[in-house]
Amino acid sequence: MHLLTGIRVLMETKPGGSLTSISGDDSASDTGKCLRTDRTCKRKEKNRVAAQKSRKKQTERADVLHQELQALEQSNVAYEKEIAMLRLEIEQYSSALKRHEPQCNLLIFSAPETLLGAPAPAPVPAPAPAPAPAPVPILTPAATPPTELSLPDLLTSLETEWPQYWDSW
Repeated sequence: MHLLTGIRVLMETKPGGSLTSISGDDSASDTGKCLRTDRTCKRKEKNRVAAQKSRKKQTERADVLHQELQALEQSNVAYEKEIAMLRLEIEQYSSALKRHEPQCNLLIFSAPETLLGAPAPAPVPAPAPAPAPAPVPILTPAATPPTELSLPDLLTSLETEWPQYWDSW
């Protein structure tokens, strides 16, 4: 230790063996620098770690998106193959229909163009429904003939009283 003009000077030995002097005033400012430098170093290290983490996360997300893209491309290829097969099937059915059309005896035949999006022909009207049968009369005690009549008399009375119902039976 040396004393120069009232300020203590400390002699330090550096790792290389040389001596350096640090005055009291210099040591206080170096300590502040060291603290600031230490905080700066910690902040830079923390920032570097955060940047690495962010880059890693971004890379992982890009990998996931790439995998999703590949899966979608594969499904798209599969759909295109299915569409091609369905179009071939439509062509086969259309040609079979065209071969069958001259031999067909049905009047309700629909042209193959309706399958491919052309307007459908007007519907064929259905036959008119058969008329409803006449209601069957319900015999009430007042309308029933007396039981003393013979069968021929009973039939004769029914023919005169209920003639409109005989045609519907």
